[in-house]
Amino acid sequence: MPNGHTKHIFQKHIHFRYPHWTQTSIVQKQLHQAREKSDWMHLTRFNQYSRELLYHKNPALGLYHQLSQDKISLMEASKLMFKRDPSPMDLYVTFKRLKETSSHFVHLKGNLENPEFLVRPLPIVEFLMTTSNQKTRNPSLESFVIKAKEIILQSRQGKHLQQDLSQSDLEYIQLMKSALETDKQSIERHIVMNIILKKLEPLYSIRPDDGDLVQCLREIGVLSRLDNPILLKQPHLLIPLTNHEPVDRDDCERLRHTFDCPAFVIDGENAKELDDAISLETIGDQEWIHIHIADPTRLMGPQDPIWKEAQAKSSTLYLPERHYPILPPVLTKSKMDLGSTPYCLTFSCRLDTNGDILDYKIQPSYIKHYTRMTYDQLDQQLSWSHLQDKIYRTSQKLSPWVKTQLEQQLRKPQLECHPSLSRLQQLGLQHLQWRLINNCMQSDQPDVDVYFEETIPETAITRTFDHPNFTNKASVQVKQKMAQNLSPASALVSEMMILAGRVAAKHCLEHKLPVGYRGQMSIEAHLNSSDQKETGLLRYHKLLQERDPTTGIISTVDYETLLPYMAPAYHSFEPVGHGSMGIPTGYVKSTSPLRRFQDLFTHHQIKSSLLSRKHLDLQESKQIIIQSEQHDRKVQDLSRQAHRYWLLQWLLEQETPLPRIDYSIQKRTRNNFYQAIVINIDPMPLKRTFMILVPRLGYFKTYCIGNPFHRIKIGDQIQVMVEKVDPTRLHCVFRQI
Repeated sequence: MPNGHTKHIFQKHIHFRYPHWTQTSIVQKQLHQAREKSDWMHLTRFNQYSRELLYHKNPALGLYHQLSQDKISLMEASKLMFKRDPSPMDLYVTFKRLKETSSHFVHLKGNLENPEFLVRPLPIVEFLMTTSNQKTRNPSLESFVIKAKEIILQSRQGKHLQQDLSQSDLEYIQLMKSALETDKQSIERHIVMNIILKKLEPLYSIRPDDGDLVQCLREIGVLSRLDNPILLKQPHLLIPLTNHEPVDRDDCERLRHTFDCPAFVIDGENAKELDDAISLETIGDQEWIHIHIADPTRLMGPQDPIWKEAQAKSSTLYLPERHYPILPPVLTKSKMDLGSTPYCLTFSCRLDTNGDILDYKIQPSYIKHYTRMTYDQLDQQLSWSHLQDKIYRTSQKLSPWVKTQLEQQLRKPQLECHPSLSRLQQLGLQHLQWRLINNCMQSDQPDVDVYFEETIPETAITRTFDHPNFTNKASVQVKQKMAQNLSPASALVSEMMILAGRVAAKHCLEHKLPVGYRGQMSIEAHLNSSDQKETGLLRYHKLLQERDPTTGIISTVDYETLLPYMAPAYHSFEPVGHGSMGIPTGYVKSTSPLRRFQDLFTHHQIKSSLLSRKHLDLQESKQIIIQSEQHDRKVQDLSRQAHRYWLLQWLLEQETPLPRIDYSIQKRTRNNFYQAIVINIDPMPLKRTFMILVPRLGYFKTYCIGNPFHRIKIGDQIQVMVEKVDPTRLHCVFRQI
C-alpha cells in the first residue's frame, strides 16, 4: 500500500471486488516489477481469455427474461449462462457482464464469495432505458429540469420556492438519490451525471461529481442542512433493527458469583450503552481486580434472530446526529446494560510485583452495588501527581496543547476519591509499566466531541420526499476534550479493559477456544524485511528513549513520523503479540458485547467452556470473524467520514453563513485564525503545501498552503486561516498566515 503497510487479501475474494482488476495500475505495476515470468503470465492469460469469453457471449439480457425471482446469486447466474458448473473464469465473466448490465441487475454489496444481484422489475428497467436514451425527446425529464432550475436559482438567492412536483418528478429525484449509493459504472450515475446535471449547466461543474449532485439535492430541498450526504453512500449499513423479544434463559444461574464489593460504572456523559464496570476485592492478602462486562448472551445464542441480526450489523455505528446499534436499544436499556441489570461476565486477575498477570479467572456474576460516574467526575478525584511531576515539567517535548490542558485541569479543586478507585489507579499504572517494558508507546493526540444539542429529525435515507424541505435550524457543536491518554480516568478504564482482554486470551488459549486474537507485528520484526530498516529502527529507538517513563506518551508529531514503520493490526486464530500495545502474548477484544459482535461471539465461546458445552468450531469461527472484520472496517470508515463531514460543516459555519457554491471563502463575516502544527512536508518544495494538524478540530489532518516568505519544518507551530472548505467532498485547505 502507499503508506508501506501490507494488506492480506484472500484469493477467493479477489475475483468479485473489481470488474477490471487485472487492468488496474496497482496490478500492472506489480507485473512490471515481477522477478519471474511465472508471476505475471497467469494474470496476462487470465485477462486475455476472459476478454475473449466476455465478448464471444453476451447472455446477460437473455438471462433477465428467463428469471422470475427478484434476486439471484453469482453462482446461479453463471450456471444459467454457461449451462455447466462454473469455473472461476465463468464466474469472473458473469460478474463482469452483470455489473455492466446495471439497467437490469443491481449488485448487492456485502458478500464477496458469492455476490448477489437484485433483478430490477420491468417498469423500472423501461424507465431507466427511456431516460438514458438521449436520441428521443423526453418531455417529463425536460419538465423536471425546468422546475429544478427555478428551485435552485431561488435557493441561491435565499428564497425557498415551493413547487408542485409530479410523480415523474419524484421518480427523477429518487434516481438522483440512488445515484449516490451506486457504483460509478451504474446506469443511475450515467443518467444523473451525464444527462440531468448536464442539462442544469451552468449551475454546476462541466464534469459533475458527487459534490455537485449533493449540492443539487440540497438546493432543491431533498437534503436538508442536517442530512449527512456521506450516509447516502452506504445505506446498507443503516438498516433499522427488528424488535425481537429474547428468551430470558440464564444458563449460568448456578455458576453466578455475587459481588458485594462496590463496583464503578465509568463512561461518557452521553454514553448510549453501559457495558463495563470495575471493582477491587481484597481476599486475605490477595488483591483481585474485577472487570465486570454486560452479559447479553444470557438472552441470546447463535440460533436466535437477535444474534443473527447483530452478526449482520457487526458493529454499532456512532454518528454525531444519532447512532445505529447492533442490538435493539429498548432491549439494551431494559435487560442488558449495567444501568438496568446486575448480570455480568466478570474477568478477574491478580498482578505480580512487575505488573504482569499472576492469576486469573472468568465467572458469570451478579453485582449488588454499583456507582455510575463520568470521566470528568472521576478526573476530579483521581491523582494527577504522575502527570504533574513528570509530564508537566517536560511538556516542551510533547505537543503544545498538553501544558495548556494540564494547567486547566490542575486549577480545578481535587475531590475525595474512593479508596478502591485510588488503588485501582495504582494497579493500572503498575500494569502499564509492564507494558512499557514491552515497548508500549502512546500519543498525546488532541480530541473533540462533535454533537448536536437539539433532537435531529430522521435522515433523508429513510424520509419519504414529497416536497422541498429547508426548515431545519439545529447546528453542530464541537467541544474540545482532554487528550485521552492524559486523562487519569480514561487511562484507568483503558488499562482495565486491556487487562480483561488479556484474561480472555489466557482463558481461550487454556481451553483451546477458536476466537479472534488481536495482533500487530513489532516494529523491529516488521522492519527486518524493509528497505527502511536502518532509518526506521534508529527513529524507533530514539523515541523509545524519549517517551515519558510513567505513561509512555510521546508527542503526536513524533508518533506520526513512526506510523510508516508500523505494521497494520490483524486478527489471528492463534495467540500473537501486539507491538504498539506492549503485549507479547495474546489479547482478545471482549469488553464491548453491546457494541461489537466479535466481543459477543467471544462471550459465547467462553461461556460454552464454563458450561462444558460444545463451542463453535474453528471453521465456523473463522467465517464469523473474517466477515465481521470486513464489516467493522466499513462501519469505522463511515463513522470517520461522517465525523469529518460535520467538523467541516462546523468550520464552514464559523467562517461565513453564506458560502459560495464552490465552498471557497470569499466574503468572511469573521477573521478566524487557528493554531496548527506541521506534521509532514511535501517533498516538492515548489508546491509550497504541507500537512498540518489543527488541535481545535481534534485529531484533524489536512493540507495547508505555505507562506513563500516563511521556511517551515516538521513540528513547527504556525497560525493558519481557512482557504476552502467542502464538507461534501470531505475536503479542506488552510493557508499559512
